[in-house]
Amino acid sequence: MFDSLSRSMESFHELLPYLPGSTLIHASRQRAMERFLTRGLPGRRDEDWKNTPLGSPPIHPGLAFLAGEGSAWREPPMLAGAFGVAFSGTAAARVLAPEQPDWLELGTIASVLEQGSHSHDLLSLLLQRPSSLEDSLDDLNTAYLRDGALLRVRSGAPENVVVHLLTGLPPGRDAIYGRHLVVLEPGTSLTLVEHLVSVDGAETGAFVNGVTKLYLGHGANLEHLFVQEVPGDASLVNSAHVWQGTESSYTLRSLLVGGALARLEARVQSSGPGTITDLRGLAMGRGQQLHDHFTLVEHAHEGGKSFQSFKSVLEHQSRSVFNGKVLIEPGATGVDARQGSRSVLLSDMATAHSRPQLEIYADDVKCSHGATVGELDQDAMFYLRSRGLSTGQARALMLRAFVADVLPGGLLETVPRGEDMQSTTALFSGPVHRWLERISKQEDS
Repeated sequence: MFDSLSRSMESFHELLPYLPGSTLIHASRQRAMERFLTRGLPGRRDEDWKNTPLGSPPIHPGLAFLAGEGSAWREPPMLAGAFGVAFSGTAAARVLAPEQPDWLELGTIASVLEQGSHSHDLLSLLLQRPSSLEDSLDDLNTAYLRDGALLRVRSGAPENVVVHLLTGLPPGRDAIYGRHLVVLEPGTSLTLVEHLVSVDGAETGAFVNGVTKLYLGHGANLEHLFVQEVPGDASLVNSAHVWQGTESSYTLRSLLVGGALARLEARVQSSGPGTITDLRGLAMGRGQQLHDHFTLVEHAHEGGKSFQSFKSVLEHQSRSVFNGKVLIEPGATGVDARQGSRSVLLSDMATAHSRPQLEIYADDVKCSHGATVGELDQDAMFYLRSRGLSTGQARALMLRAFVADVLPGGLLETVPRGEDMQSTTALFSGPVHRWLERISKQEDS
Protein backbone atom coordinates (compact mmCIF):
# COMPACT_ATOMS: atom_id res chain seq x y z
CA MET A 1 0.00 0.00 0.00
CA PHE A 2 1.57 3.28 -1.10
CA ASP A 3 1.46 6.33 1.13
CA SER A 4 -1.28 8.85 0.43
CA LEU A 5 -0.16 12.43 -0.06
CA SER A 6 -3.29 13.56 1.73
CA ARG A 7 -1.89 12.07 4.96
CA SER A 8 1.59 13.50 4.54
CA MET A 9 1.26 16.45 6.93
CA GLU A 10 -0.45 14.30 9.55
CA SER A 11 2.25 11.64 9.30
CA PHE A 12 4.95 14.32 9.35
CA HIS A 13 3.71 15.73 12.65
CA GLU A 14 3.47 12.23 14.11
CA LEU A 15 7.11 11.54 13.23
CA LEU A 16 8.49 15.01 14.01
CA PRO A 17 9.34 14.25 17.69
CA TYR A 18 11.68 11.50 16.52
CA LEU A 19 13.68 13.79 14.25
CA PRO A 20 16.90 15.25 15.72
CA GLY A 21 17.35 18.97 16.21
CA SER A 22 13.74 19.91 15.54
CA THR A 23 14.08 22.96 17.78
CA LEU A 24 16.94 24.20 15.57
CA ILE A 25 15.41 23.60 12.17
CA HIS A 26 11.73 23.05 12.96
CA ALA A 27 10.61 26.00 10.83
CA SER A 28 12.71 24.79 7.89
CA ARG A 29 11.22 21.30 8.16
CA GLN A 30 7.69 22.73 8.31
CA ARG A 31 8.16 25.00 5.28
CA ALA A 32 9.73 22.16 3.31
CA MET A 33 6.79 19.84 3.99
CA GLU A 34 4.33 22.56 3.01
CA ARG A 35 6.17 23.09 -0.29
CA PHE A 36 6.15 19.34 -0.88
CA LEU A 37 2.39 19.16 -0.31
CA THR A 38 1.90 21.99 -2.82
CA ARG A 39 3.97 20.34 -5.55
CA GLY A 40 3.59 16.63 -4.82
CA LEU A 41 5.94 14.03 -6.20
CA PRO A 42 7.52 14.80 -9.59
CA GLY A 43 5.79 13.23 -12.57
CA ARG A 44 5.68 13.21 -16.36
CA ARG A 45 4.35 16.78 -16.45
CA ASP A 46 7.64 17.96 -14.92
CA GLU A 47 10.03 18.57 -17.81
CA ASP A 48 13.04 17.23 -15.92
CA TRP A 49 11.19 14.01 -15.05
CA LYS A 50 9.18 13.28 -18.22
CA ASN A 51 11.23 10.17 -19.07
CA THR A 52 11.71 9.02 -15.47
CA PRO A 53 8.36 8.03 -13.93
CA LEU A 54 8.90 7.87 -10.18
CA GLY A 55 5.50 6.34 -9.49
CA SER A 56 4.27 6.21 -5.88
CA PRO A 57 7.12 5.09 -3.63
CA PRO A 58 6.77 4.93 0.17
CA ILE A 59 7.61 8.43 1.38
CA HIS A 60 7.23 8.27 5.17
CA PRO A 61 10.15 6.68 7.05
CA GLY A 62 9.55 4.06 9.71
CA LEU A 63 10.06 4.71 13.40
CA ALA A 64 13.08 2.40 13.50
CA PHE A 65 14.84 4.63 10.98
CA LEU A 66 13.91 7.84 12.79
CA ALA A 67 14.94 6.42 16.15
CA GLY A 68 18.38 5.66 14.77
CA GLU A 69 18.03 1.89 14.85
CA GLY A 70 20.06 0.41 12.02
CA SER A 71 19.97 -3.19 10.89
CA ALA A 72 22.92 -5.32 11.97
CA TRP A 73 24.95 -6.15 8.91
CA ARG A 74 28.31 -7.35 7.82
CA GLU A 75 29.95 -4.26 6.38
CA PRO A 76 32.08 -4.63 3.26
CA PRO A 77 35.66 -3.61 3.92
CA MET A 78 36.32 0.12 3.75
CA LEU A 79 38.79 1.56 1.28
CA ALA A 80 42.35 0.90 2.36
CA GLY A 81 43.86 3.89 4.16
CA ALA A 82 40.64 5.93 4.06
CA PHE A 83 38.70 7.73 6.73
CA GLY A 84 35.02 6.87 6.62
CA VAL A 85 31.49 6.76 7.96
CA ALA A 86 29.33 3.63 7.65
CA PHE A 87 25.54 3.81 7.76
CA SER A 88 22.83 1.18 7.99
CA GLY A 89 20.06 2.94 6.13
CA THR A 90 21.06 6.40 7.23
CA ALA A 91 20.99 5.50 10.90
CA ALA A 92 23.41 4.03 13.43
CA ALA A 93 26.39 5.76 11.88
CA ARG A 94 29.86 4.51 12.73
CA VAL A 95 32.72 6.96 12.23
CA LEU A 96 35.91 5.24 11.11
CA ALA A 97 38.44 7.85 12.15
CA PRO A 98 39.78 6.89 15.60
CA GLU A 99 42.49 9.54 15.53
CA GLN A 100 41.32 12.57 13.60
CA PRO A 101 44.10 14.98 12.67
CA ASP A 102 43.71 18.71 13.28
CA TRP A 103 43.01 19.32 9.61
CA LEU A 104 39.99 16.97 9.48
CA GLU A 105 36.54 17.16 11.03
CA LEU A 106 34.51 14.02 10.44
CA GLY A 107 31.26 13.34 12.27
CA THR A 108 27.52 12.95 11.78
CA ILE A 109 24.73 15.38 11.02
CA ALA A 110 22.55 13.83 13.75
CA SER A 111 25.09 14.74 16.43
CA VAL A 112 25.22 18.32 15.12
CA LEU A 113 21.44 18.65 15.25
CA GLU A 114 21.10 16.97 18.64
CA GLN A 115 23.87 18.91 20.37
CA GLY A 116 23.25 22.25 18.68
CA SER A 117 26.93 23.00 19.21
CA HIS A 118 27.79 24.29 15.75
CA SER A 119 27.39 27.75 14.36
CA HIS A 120 24.44 29.16 12.49
CA ASP A 121 26.69 29.32 9.38
CA LEU A 122 27.04 25.52 9.38
CA LEU A 123 23.29 25.02 9.57
CA SER A 124 22.88 27.51 6.74
CA LEU A 125 25.23 25.46 4.56
CA LEU A 126 23.31 22.31 5.46
CA LEU A 127 19.98 23.83 4.38
CA GLN A 128 21.12 25.98 1.44
CA ARG A 129 19.45 25.24 -1.90
CA PRO A 130 20.86 25.85 -5.39
CA SER A 131 19.40 29.04 -6.85
CA SER A 132 17.69 27.15 -9.67
CA LEU A 133 16.24 24.34 -7.55
CA GLU A 134 12.51 23.96 -7.08
CA ASP A 135 12.23 20.29 -6.31
CA SER A 136 9.72 18.53 -4.10
CA LEU A 137 12.10 15.64 -3.36
CA ASP A 138 14.65 18.08 -1.94
CA ASP A 139 11.85 19.48 0.26
CA LEU A 140 10.98 15.96 1.39
CA ASN A 141 14.63 15.34 2.25
CA THR A 142 14.73 18.52 4.35
CA ALA A 143 11.51 17.65 6.15
CA TYR A 144 12.74 14.18 7.15
CA LEU A 145 16.44 14.98 7.53
CA ARG A 146 17.75 12.38 9.98
CA ASP A 147 21.47 11.85 9.54
CA GLY A 148 24.44 11.90 7.23
CA ALA A 149 28.12 12.71 7.30
CA LEU A 150 29.66 16.03 8.32
CA LEU A 151 33.05 16.51 6.72
CA ARG A 152 35.36 19.51 6.77
CA VAL A 153 38.90 19.54 5.35
CA ARG A 154 41.01 22.37 6.74
CA SER A 155 44.19 24.05 5.57
CA GLY A 156 47.28 21.95 6.13
CA ALA A 157 45.70 18.72 4.89
CA PRO A 158 47.84 16.44 2.69
CA GLU A 159 46.92 15.96 -0.96
CA ASN A 160 45.92 12.28 -0.80
CA VAL A 161 43.02 12.43 1.67
CA VAL A 162 40.30 9.82 0.97
CA VAL A 163 36.96 9.66 2.80
CA HIS A 164 34.60 6.74 2.22
CA LEU A 165 30.86 7.10 2.95
CA LEU A 166 29.29 3.62 2.90
CA THR A 167 25.50 3.19 3.07
CA GLY A 168 23.84 -0.21 3.41
CA LEU A 169 20.18 -0.35 2.38
CA PRO A 170 18.01 -2.72 4.45
CA PRO A 171 15.52 -5.25 3.06
CA GLY A 172 11.91 -4.13 2.83
CA ARG A 173 10.12 -1.03 1.62
CA ASP A 174 11.66 1.67 3.79
CA ALA A 175 11.87 5.37 2.97
CA ILE A 176 15.43 6.52 3.68
CA TYR A 177 16.56 10.14 3.79
CA GLY A 178 20.15 11.22 4.25
CA ARG A 179 22.15 14.40 3.79
CA HIS A 180 25.92 14.81 3.74
CA LEU A 181 27.71 18.13 4.21
CA VAL A 182 31.24 18.49 2.80
CA VAL A 183 33.30 21.67 3.15
CA LEU A 184 36.75 22.07 1.60
CA GLU A 185 38.64 25.11 2.84
CA PRO A 186 40.78 27.09 0.34
CA GLY A 187 43.64 25.17 -1.23
CA THR A 188 42.66 21.75 0.11
CA SER A 189 41.98 18.55 -1.84
CA LEU A 190 39.89 15.43 -1.21
CA THR A 191 38.73 12.19 -2.79
CA LEU A 192 35.18 11.53 -1.61
CA VAL A 193 33.63 8.11 -2.23
CA GLU A 194 29.88 7.58 -1.82
CA HIS A 195 29.00 3.89 -2.01
CA LEU A 196 25.46 2.46 -1.86
CA VAL A 197 24.99 -1.28 -1.40
CA SER A 198 22.27 -3.49 0.06
CA VAL A 199 22.64 -4.98 3.54
CA ASP A 200 24.45 -8.29 3.10
CA GLY A 201 23.50 -8.25 -0.60
CA ALA A 202 19.80 -8.82 0.16
CA GLU A 203 16.98 -7.71 -2.13
CA THR A 204 15.62 -4.31 -1.18
CA GLY A 205 12.61 -2.25 -2.19
CA ALA A 206 13.74 0.88 -0.40
CA PHE A 207 13.02 4.42 -1.53
CA VAL A 208 16.24 6.40 -1.11
CA ASN A 209 16.26 10.19 -1.24
CA GLY A 210 19.82 11.39 -0.60
CA VAL A 211 21.42 14.84 -0.88
CA THR A 212 25.11 15.76 -0.67
CA LYS A 213 26.06 19.43 -0.18
CA LEU A 214 29.58 20.22 -1.43
CA TYR A 215 31.34 23.55 -0.87
CA LEU A 216 34.74 24.12 -2.49
CA GLY A 217 36.85 27.05 -1.34
CA HIS A 218 39.30 29.06 -3.45
CA GLY A 219 41.61 26.65 -5.31
CA ALA A 220 40.14 23.54 -3.67
CA ASN A 221 40.15 20.22 -5.55
CA LEU A 222 37.46 17.56 -5.07
CA GLU A 223 37.22 14.17 -6.78
CA HIS A 224 33.75 12.77 -6.09
CA LEU A 225 33.12 9.08 -6.80
CA PHE A 226 29.54 7.82 -6.62
CA VAL A 227 28.97 4.06 -6.87
CA GLN A 228 25.56 2.40 -6.64
CA GLU A 229 25.27 -1.38 -6.82
CA VAL A 230 21.89 -2.37 -5.37
CA PRO A 231 19.82 -5.47 -6.21
CA GLY A 232 16.04 -5.57 -6.00
CA ASP A 233 13.30 -3.11 -6.89
CA ALA A 234 14.67 -0.10 -5.02
CA SER A 235 13.99 3.47 -6.19
CA LEU A 236 17.05 5.64 -5.60
CA VAL A 237 17.23 9.40 -6.16
CA ASN A 238 20.47 11.05 -5.09
CA SER A 239 21.61 14.63 -5.64
CA ALA A 240 24.92 16.45 -5.46
CA HIS A 241 24.66 20.22 -4.92
CA VAL A 242 28.03 21.83 -5.60
CA TRP A 243 29.27 25.38 -5.03
CA GLN A 244 32.68 26.01 -6.58
CA GLY A 245 34.92 28.82 -5.38
CA THR A 246 37.39 30.70 -7.57
CA GLU A 247 39.81 28.43 -9.48
CA SER A 248 38.46 25.31 -7.78
CA SER A 249 38.15 21.93 -9.49
CA TYR A 250 35.27 19.46 -9.14
CA THR A 251 35.36 15.98 -10.72
CA LEU A 252 32.44 13.55 -10.59
CA ARG A 253 32.59 9.88 -11.58
CA SER A 254 29.27 8.04 -11.32
CA LEU A 255 28.37 4.36 -11.70
CA LEU A 256 24.73 3.24 -11.61
CA VAL A 257 24.10 -0.51 -11.47
CA GLY A 258 20.94 -2.21 -10.22
CA GLY A 259 17.73 -0.97 -8.64
CA ALA A 260 14.42 -0.64 -10.44
CA LEU A 261 14.93 3.12 -10.79
CA ALA A 262 18.09 5.10 -10.13
CA ARG A 263 18.65 8.81 -10.69
CA LEU A 264 21.71 10.90 -9.88
CA GLU A 265 21.47 14.67 -10.11
CA ALA A 266 24.51 16.95 -10.23
CA ARG A 267 23.82 20.69 -9.87
CA VAL A 268 27.00 22.77 -10.00
CA GLN A 269 27.27 26.52 -9.47
CA SER A 270 30.40 28.62 -9.90
CA SER A 271 31.01 31.14 -7.12
CA GLY A 272 34.06 32.68 -8.79
CA PRO A 273 36.07 32.73 -12.04
CA GLY A 274 38.35 30.02 -13.38
CA THR A 275 36.45 26.95 -12.16
CA ILE A 276 36.92 23.50 -13.71
CA THR A 277 34.05 20.99 -13.71
CA ASP A 278 34.40 17.44 -15.05
CA LEU A 279 31.31 15.22 -14.89
CA ARG A 280 31.31 11.65 -16.22
CA GLY A 281 28.99 8.75 -15.56
CA LEU A 282 28.12 5.21 -16.61
CA ALA A 283 24.77 3.42 -16.35
CA MET A 284 24.52 -0.33 -16.92
CA GLY A 285 20.94 -1.55 -17.19
CA ARG A 286 19.26 -4.91 -17.61
CA GLY A 287 15.75 -6.30 -17.22
CA GLN A 288 13.37 -3.35 -16.91
CA GLN A 289 15.72 -1.09 -14.96
CA LEU A 290 15.73 2.68 -15.51
CA HIS A 291 18.86 4.77 -14.88
CA ASP A 292 18.89 8.56 -15.12
CA HIS A 293 21.75 11.09 -15.03
CA PHE A 294 20.58 14.70 -14.65
CA THR A 295 23.08 17.58 -14.71
CA LEU A 296 22.97 21.36 -14.52
CA VAL A 297 26.21 23.36 -14.68
CA GLU A 298 25.84 27.10 -14.14
CA HIS A 299 28.73 29.31 -15.25
CA ALA A 300 28.21 32.65 -13.53
CA HIS A 301 31.80 33.94 -13.86
CA GLU A 302 34.37 34.26 -16.61
CA GLY A 303 36.97 31.71 -17.62
CA GLY A 304 35.20 28.58 -16.42
CA LYS A 305 35.55 25.18 -18.06
CA SER A 306 33.15 22.25 -17.91
CA PHE A 307 33.19 18.82 -19.52
CA GLN A 308 30.40 16.24 -19.40
CA SER A 309 30.43 12.69 -20.76
CA PHE A 310 27.76 10.14 -19.82
CA LYS A 311 27.42 6.64 -21.23
CA SER A 312 25.01 3.75 -20.87
CA VAL A 313 25.02 0.07 -21.78
CA LEU A 314 21.52 -1.40 -21.97
CA GLU A 315 20.23 -4.97 -22.14
CA HIS A 316 16.71 -6.45 -22.40
CA GLN A 317 14.02 -3.75 -21.85
CA SER A 318 16.15 -1.42 -19.74
CA ARG A 319 16.21 2.33 -20.27
CA SER A 320 18.60 5.18 -19.67
CA VAL A 321 18.11 8.94 -19.49
CA PHE A 322 20.65 11.72 -19.84
CA ASN A 323 19.22 15.19 -19.25
CA GLY A 324 22.09 17.67 -19.16
CA LYS A 325 22.11 21.46 -19.25
CA VAL A 326 24.81 24.12 -19.32
CA LEU A 327 23.78 27.66 -18.39
CA ILE A 328 26.17 30.51 -19.19
CA GLU A 329 25.00 33.65 -17.48
CA PRO A 330 25.60 37.25 -18.64
CA GLY A 331 29.21 38.32 -18.17
CA ALA A 332 30.60 34.80 -18.05
CA THR A 333 32.97 35.36 -20.96
CA GLY A 334 35.70 32.94 -21.97
CA VAL A 335 33.76 29.87 -20.84
CA ASP A 336 34.54 26.53 -22.51
CA ALA A 337 31.67 24.05 -22.02
CA ARG A 338 31.26 20.65 -23.67
CA GLN A 339 28.79 17.86 -23.06
CA GLY A 340 27.78 14.62 -24.67
CA SER A 341 26.17 11.24 -24.14
CA ARG A 342 26.69 7.89 -25.86
CA SER A 343 24.60 4.75 -25.45
CA VAL A 344 25.02 1.17 -26.64
CA LEU A 345 21.89 -0.95 -27.01
CA LEU A 346 22.38 -4.69 -26.70
CA SER A 347 18.69 -5.38 -27.34
CA ASP A 348 16.06 -4.15 -29.79
CA MET A 349 13.80 -3.44 -26.81
CA ALA A 350 16.25 -1.23 -24.87
CA THR A 351 15.76 2.55 -24.99
CA ALA A 352 18.09 5.51 -24.42
CA HIS A 353 16.81 9.07 -24.00
CA SER A 354 19.32 11.90 -24.40
CA ARG A 355 18.69 15.62 -24.02
CA PRO A 356 21.86 17.76 -23.96
CA GLN A 357 21.11 21.50 -23.68
CA LEU A 358 22.98 24.80 -23.91
CA GLU A 359 21.61 28.12 -22.69
CA ILE A 360 24.02 30.97 -23.44
CA TYR A 361 23.72 34.64 -22.41
CA ALA A 362 27.35 35.73 -22.90
CA ASP A 363 29.72 36.38 -25.81
CA ASP A 364 33.18 34.94 -26.46
CA VAL A 365 32.40 31.38 -25.33
CA LYS A 366 33.11 27.91 -26.77
CA CYS A 367 30.32 25.39 -26.36
CA SER A 368 29.37 22.06 -27.89
CA HIS A 369 27.00 19.19 -27.24
CA GLY A 370 25.99 15.94 -28.88
CA ALA A 371 24.47 12.51 -28.42
CA THR A 372 24.71 9.09 -30.10
CA VAL A 373 22.67 5.92 -29.65
CA GLY A 374 23.41 2.67 -31.47
CA GLU A 375 24.48 -0.96 -31.50
CA LEU A 376 27.95 -2.43 -31.37
CA ASP A 377 29.79 -2.18 -34.68
CA GLN A 378 29.02 -5.37 -36.59
CA ASP A 379 32.21 -5.21 -38.70
CA ALA A 380 34.28 -5.07 -35.53
CA MET A 381 32.24 -7.94 -34.08
CA PHE A 382 32.88 -10.00 -37.23
CA TYR A 383 36.62 -9.29 -37.02
CA LEU A 384 36.81 -10.39 -33.37
CA ARG A 385 34.71 -13.50 -34.09
CA SER A 386 37.05 -14.38 -36.96
CA ARG A 387 39.94 -14.34 -34.49
CA GLY A 388 38.33 -17.06 -32.38
CA LEU A 389 36.35 -15.08 -29.84
CA SER A 390 32.79 -16.06 -29.01
CA THR A 391 29.98 -13.54 -29.45
CA GLY A 392 29.94 -12.87 -25.73
CA GLN A 393 33.69 -12.40 -25.53
CA ALA A 394 33.66 -10.03 -28.50
CA ARG A 395 30.86 -7.97 -26.98
CA ALA A 396 32.63 -7.78 -23.63
CA LEU A 397 35.90 -6.70 -25.21
CA MET A 398 34.24 -3.91 -27.19
CA LEU A 399 32.23 -2.74 -24.19
CA ARG A 400 35.39 -2.69 -22.07
CA ALA A 401 36.87 -0.14 -24.49
CA PHE A 402 33.58 1.80 -24.65
CA VAL A 403 33.30 2.41 -20.90
CA ALA A 404 36.98 3.00 -20.07
CA ASP A 405 37.13 6.78 -20.42
CA VAL A 406 34.36 7.45 -17.89
CA LEU A 407 36.05 5.40 -15.15
CA PRO A 408 38.55 6.89 -12.68
CA GLY A 409 41.96 6.76 -14.28
CA GLY A 410 40.46 5.63 -17.57
CA LEU A 411 41.37 1.99 -16.87
CA LEU A 412 39.27 -1.06 -16.11
CA GLU A 413 41.14 -3.09 -13.53
CA THR A 414 40.59 -6.82 -13.27
CA VAL A 415 39.69 -7.26 -9.61
CA PRO A 416 39.74 -10.65 -7.85
CA ARG A 417 36.55 -11.37 -5.94
CA GLY A 418 36.69 -10.16 -2.34
CA GLU A 419 39.18 -7.41 -3.17
CA ASP A 420 36.83 -4.84 -4.69
CA MET A 421 37.58 -2.27 -2.00
CA GLN A 422 41.35 -1.98 -2.14
CA SER A 423 41.41 1.20 -4.22
CA THR A 424 39.03 3.78 -5.66
CA THR A 425 39.58 2.55 -9.21
CA ALA A 426 38.98 -1.04 -8.11
CA LEU A 427 35.76 0.07 -6.39
CA PHE A 428 34.45 1.13 -9.81
CA SER A 429 36.03 -1.71 -11.73
CA GLY A 430 34.57 -4.48 -9.56
CA PRO A 431 30.89 -4.05 -10.59
CA VAL A 432 31.81 -3.30 -14.21
CA HIS A 433 34.12 -6.29 -14.43
CA ARG A 434 31.43 -8.61 -13.05
CA TRP A 435 28.97 -7.23 -15.61
CA LEU A 436 31.36 -7.79 -18.51
CA GLU A 437 32.26 -11.23 -17.20
CA ARG A 438 28.59 -12.20 -17.40
CA ILE A 439 28.34 -10.75 -20.92
CA SER A 440 31.40 -12.73 -22.04
CA LYS A 441 29.81 -16.02 -20.95
CA GLN A 442 26.64 -15.53 -23.00
CA GLU A 443 26.25 -18.15 -25.69
CA ASP A 444 26.63 -17.32 -29.37
CA SER A 445 23.40 -16.27 -31.03
